[in-house]
Amino acid sequence: MMDPERHLGYLVDDEDGEYDSQEEMNVLNLYLYDQDCFLDLLKHRISRYTIDDYIGQFPEENKELWEKAFQVIIKEYSLNNLKTYQTEVKIANFEKHVIDLIQDIKVKIQDDILERKINQEFTMDELDAYLRENKYHLLLKWSIRFIDIFSYKRFIKKIFEESASAFHNSEDLKAE
Repeated sequence: MMDPERHLGYLVDDEDGEYDSQEEMNVLNLYLYDQDCFLDLLKHRISRYTIDDYIGQFPEENKELWEKAFQVIIKEYSLNNLKTYQTEVKIANFEKHVIDLIQDIKVKIQDDILERKINQEFTMDELDAYLRENKYHLLLKWSIRFIDIFSYKRFIKKIFEESASAFHNSEDLKAE
């Protein structure tokens, strides 16, 4: 559940001097609130347009946000073998890879499920072959190629449950 109080409603402290105006602080607080909404929405089914709006709002240079988004995707979709990418050594274009992974899982794979190109009966090898043939991003292809059987079953269950659920947006999070 989103807690708007976490970021919104703070007032500038004249003695602090960190912010010149209340408007600057409000802009920062709204930006941080939107980041939290985005991270929470990654746990639900969201539309292509919602994803595009949020991705367009946050620059790739925001490394901390994309690392958090990567952690959410790993946890929610049981892609534990991707944890090897969470290192102190920075991977070139890491943020771009995370964005592509999010779009693959939240949009492309959902579209393929709805078009009945992917079904729940796919074996790991069949899904791996399908992802390679259909130009999915390397992180998802790599993860499925080296996933363990239990994580694969949880991954399949999650993507199919998500495809059958209603779309969420930030207003839905406030209501929860």
